Amino acid sequence: MSLPRSSTADLSGRNSSRAALDPKKHDELLEIASIDHIFQEMLADKATFFHNTQTALRGAAAITLVVGAATVPGLTQALPPAYQNPLLLAMIGFWFVLTFGKTVGFAVRNAWQAISGTLIAVLNSLVMNAVFPGGAKLAAVNGYKPAIAWIDLAVVVFLVMYLNISNRCRTFSLFYLAMFMMHFMNPHSHATFSRSWTVDINGTGVSYLVVCLVGTSLAVLFTFIPWPRTATREVELEIKHIKLGVSTLMSQVVASYNGTAQSSTVRSKLARGFRAITEKLAEIQGRLDEMWW
Repeated sequence: MSLPRSSTADLSGRNSSRAALDPKKHDELLEIASIDHIFQEMLADKATFFHNTQTALRGAAAITLVVGAATVPGLTQALPPAYQNPLLLAMIGFWFVLTFGKTVGFAVRNAWQAISGTLIAVLNSLVMNAVFPGGAKLAAVNGYKPAIAWIDLAVVVFLVMYLNISNRCRTFSLFYLAMFMMHFMNPHSHATFSRSWTVDINGTGVSYLVVCLVGTSLAVLFTFIPWPRTATREVELEIKHIKLGVSTLMSQVVASYNGTAQSSTVRSKLARGFRAITEKLAEIQGRLDEMWW
């Protein structure tokens, strides 16, 4: 059975074009694709370095201002007595570091998780001190029952572990829950808490919540200075890097296809290119998760 003339001519044309490309030309094409890939990687690394440097400078400037404000004479004395504690002032920097990130969405998400986790423990403390004002240290007055305190702790811990909340929120809620309940159940504790459904701004629970609000708010604020860095912008940059990577990969595929043989070096380069694109796609998914948070 004979092939049509057009098909025969097409096949002969393909074979002749492949045969016309000698090994030297094939190596030149691979070298050009490799150089182009290296150049594009340099551009991507330069952009990443710029963004990382910008984030580091923002964070360093912010933490310097926070620490510097705490050392201004007379400033700490103007705060309520409970907030003049050096530990509480240091917690502002602690919350800032845990919340600050490359994008606005990242910082807002971290802030929400930190605040909600702290709020869970503060609300539980408010309820327990409303039922038994003062806790174990005023047991003779308020009728404190240790069994009820233990049951409350067990139930709240179970709910925090069981519910589908973020690990960051779960970590902070369990940390503060344990600390507040240790004070509540300790008859020799000197910590003070809100009592009888009244909110004491100088109380241990509320003061830690206020410090959390201040530190996380500063972290979100500094993602807007001097201009906001949004997840949308980061996704746009990642897409540009992927476009460059796909272009380079296609050049390498064409050069390999036109060659007379497949080499392990060529296959290795193609595999690295595919892996790089896959990693970029994973980064884009992470940025998309930060769009609204």
